[in-house]
Amino acid sequence: MQAVELIRKKRDGQPLSTAEITWLVEQYTREQIPDYQVSAWLMAVYWRGMNARETSDLTLAMARYRPTGSCLWRCRRQNDGARPGSHGWYR
Repeated sequence: MQAVELIRKKRDGQPLSTAEITWLVEQYTREQIPDYQVSAWLMAVYWRGMNARETSDLTLAMARYRPTGSCLWRCRRQNDGARPGSHGWYR
């Protein structure tokens, strides 16, 4: 599986399987997928949306891989509790 395939699939309006969503989150948290590819995937999700199952699968995958791949929370730790905003980091 490759991130580019999942980006194309979502861009074309096709639903992703549970395995595909889990793989994407797992690989991102292991820093095997670059930020720009996840950003492209998120843009495709924004324009095409996700069905209820995909949303549930994404939520569960994010919860499952949080402890082992703290990449999802990396920015918060690196910025001493600051939170992201549309124009930078805020305390």
